[in-house]
Amino acid sequence: MIFTYPIFMSFVQRDIEILKSDFDFDFFEFKPIKKSKTPWVFIQQCVFLIKKTYKADVFLSYFGGYHSFLPALFAYLFNKKHVIIVGGTDAVSFPSIGYGNFNHKLIGLFTRWSYQLCSVIVPVHKSLEYCDYTYTNDDFKAQGVTYHCKGLKTKVVNINNGYRLNIWNNNDQERLKNSFLTVASTFNFSTFKRKGIDVIIKVAAYFPDCQFTIVGADSDNLLDNISSNVKLVPPVPFHELENIYNSHQYYFQLSICEGLPNALCEAMLCGCVPIGSSAMSIPEVIGNSGFVVQERGVENTKEIIVNALACNWSEKSELARRRIVENYPIEKRIQELKELMKNL
Repeated sequence: MIFTYPIFMSFVQRDIEILKSDFDFDFFEFKPIKKSKTPWVFIQQCVFLIKKTYKADVFLSYFGGYHSFLPALFAYLFNKKHVIIVGGTDAVSFPSIGYGNFNHKLIGLFTRWSYQLCSVIVPVHKSLEYCDYTYTNDDFKAQGVTYHCKGLKTKVVNINNGYRLNIWNNNDQERLKNSFLTVASTFNFSTFKRKGIDVIIKVAAYFPDCQFTIVGADSDNLLDNISSNVKLVPPVPFHELENIYNSHQYYFQLSICEGLPNALCEAMLCGCVPIGSSAMSIPEVIGNSGFVVQERGVENTKEIIVNALACNWSEKSELARRRIVENYPIEKRIQELKELMKNL
């Protein structure tokens, strides 16, 4: 199998571990040091594919983008199968925050060509295939691959993300009372807005008796007039997250856009009661275990926080873990992903 990807993130590594018992891999990381070096990486990838295509049974790309185009083209020309796993940014366009492949003409074009040429598109949640969108009024009223690629004929198979239940546990440790947590892997303008951190900071001022923790805040140049009950924590190692989840009562996922949010599901497995936006997969993930903010804004979020503080927290906490255990176990993804690849 020829596997191409832009960044070897933890969930990418997880899927490789799922498949490596059944497939041999040839890896190509498409990661230019600078944007100006992208043409050179295309040349390197082309040489790699010329050497490897003849012995490959199937191609696999994680995300659609520049890196998936040549594998899609080679697979098409040499009658091979090519699967693209869609994770989030490669299915959307949010001009208000400059986010999504389809918000940028050139990478949007390469993404669209990739989807048109490949054999199967595999979103990590059905909302990345198509969904109506109402959380904000600033962008498109629908999102997803089929919305941004009009007339797309490629087969789409939705396979949800899955989570290892033995890694993320509710340890029944003492939690800080009335504590709210959100985790961001990076901290730039796009992430700041996309994750709803701006709303969290504004709403925190109305709840001085609550503690709001933002993990991943490695820069304070986006943060002004922060109230004293907001705690900023730099990025932490992956293995420390379970303890952080277990020390908080509530988890925020006020995102403008998400595929199937890993941090939200991890936090719910650790017993955090979720508070999320109505964007894309989030309401389905939360179900009856937490609270959903229907429209982005401070007033709407304040109302939901009041309801969350008045709920039976222990009952909701148990529901949160059960929600992920029943709907998003890693075993289900393993079975469906292996079955798809073997059938190809």
